[in-house]
Amino acid sequence: MVKLVTDFCRQVRARSAENQAALAMLLQSHLLGIAVGLLRLELDSLIRVAYLSKQGASSQISRSLMEDSVNGDQWTTEKTNGKFRRITDREMIDLARHLGGWVNFIYSFGCKLIHLSDIHDYKVSDPFTKLENADRLEIVKYLHDCHQYPDPDIDQPRFEAYLPKVMQKLVDNVAFYVAEIESANTL
Repeated sequence: MVKLVTDFCRQVRARSAENQAALAMLLQSHLLGIAVGLLRLELDSLIRVAYLSKQGASSQISRSLMEDSVNGDQWTTEKTNGKFRRITDREMIDLARHLGGWVNFIYSFGCKLIHLSDIHDYKVSDPFTKLENADRLEIVKYLHDCHQYPDPDIDQPRFEAYLPKVMQKLVDNVAFYVAEIESANTL
């Protein structure tokens, strides 16, 4: 049991460290789409460890899901008819709402940059000029509330400058839940 928790937490921490290192390299090369993809990877870790916390960090459900991760299996849950179904990202994001709207914001904005669209043409045209004003204001509000962003509007260069802070917030939240999982499973 202790080995399972140790292995799971090591995997999560290693992923966070790799994501942070890769983000710095990608931003240096102005590869915004892939950089935001890394935020999505870190968000995946966050919603998973927050999900485990909400299930009870030392519960049988959490242990089973950690085992699935360590073994490379999809996270599933048993339905009432005895069949297993995959736990979706949407379920985990909904359960992680207690973290604040920024989780959904990062997920949604990440989708816009990951899925091939006019927004992905950021080397030619600033993607923020293609967003609705309300969406741009939501990004500015998030950056202001969480990272002391000083400007009333946003564009690609200013957004890229704040991505390391966004990543750090994700990593810090992941680390909090990993420590909680470790603590709950060593008592």
